[in-house]
Amino acid sequence: VLGKCVLVRDPSFHGCGFRMIEKDNYDTPIVVEVRQNSPAKRSGLTEGDQIIYIETRNVQAIRSFDEMTLLIQRTFEETGQVTLVTLTGPGYQVLKRKGGYLQPDPFDYQLPFVRELAPRLCRIVLYNHEQDFGFTLQRGNPIHIKDVHPGSPAYEFGLRANDKILEINSRDTTYLSSDQIIEMIEASKRRRQLEILVIDPAGYEFSLKHAIPLNSLLPFVQSGQRRAASSRRGQQEAVYL
Repeated sequence: VLGKCVLVRDPSFHGCGFRMIEKDNYDTPIVVEVRQNSPAKRSGLTEGDQIIYIETRNVQAIRSFDEMTLLIQRTFEETGQVTLVTLTGPGYQVLKRKGGYLQPDPFDYQLPFVRELAPRLCRIVLYNHEQDFGFTLQRGNPIHIKDVHPGSPAYEFGLRANDKILEINSRDTTYLSSDQIIEMIEASKRRRQLEILVIDPAGYEFSLKHAIPLNSLLPFVQSGQRRAASSRRGQQEAVYL
């Protein structure tokens, strides 16, 4: 019912490769054509999809159909990709009946109980002789953190077991294979730092339910809080005042 389509520019293809229209009794644009071998086709966009988010913007907050079209075109041309969150027709009607995303503010990330569900951006750094970030992965869709070793860099910088991985070093992992993600993490070890956007299972389900796009640019993303440094690390590091 809910889909996240990342359209990536292809030098051999002109444009995004889909057509959308306005339609009576619908508050969102509807995809009516997806061209073969286009960025839209490869992203999973299909005819009949309702576009409910363009990047991080709810289409309900966009003033006109022309402005939606321009936003998609400019984002695609300037950044080389554009992310669309979509619903099938039946899914749209269900959400509309329930209120769902069509409410101006379907949820408020400032509320304490909701803020706990927000994505967390963890910037993990290896110090001194540390060679590993200190976590293991469980393959899946999306891939997630299986274990976090107590006292490890991952533990200290706020990573948790069962966190679902959304981005690695600002790159969306939606269409990356497990092997590609592992390779990116290994490369980050050589650079001795890793930036990883994660969300816990409850937050992930909450976001799916409310059709909330998830990326590190959103204003409600939390910074992974570093835990108090261990005495072992305190003995290893000199502090210059």
